[in-house]
Amino acid sequence: LEELLGSRRTRRDPRFRFTTSPRPLPLLELDPRLVFHIYRNAVSNASKYGRPGGLIETTVHHEDGTLALSVINEPGPDHEALMAMDAARVFAKGVRLH
Repeated sequence: LEELLGSRRTRRDPRFRFTTSPRPLPLLELDPRLVFHIYRNAVSNASKYGRPGGLIETTVHHEDGTLALSVINEPGPDHEALMAMDAARVFAKGVRLH
């Protein structure tokens, strides 16, 4: 999974951290294109809206048949304004906040 998600650039760049739990992950049956698309979108948003040059940490966790992928960035310059917004609006499908 790490090979699927990590590009050569992100594997060499220390600001991109990638961890899995358990390590190694078990063999998983999943759509690699869909997982890559979701991951790429999350990392792109973390890069755009996080602190410029800040850490972006990806964690993949597998437990009881469920795979959870989280991408966390350091808060960017617009973090306070984003936190003040209604969560339903922030996460509404198709909404752009900029």
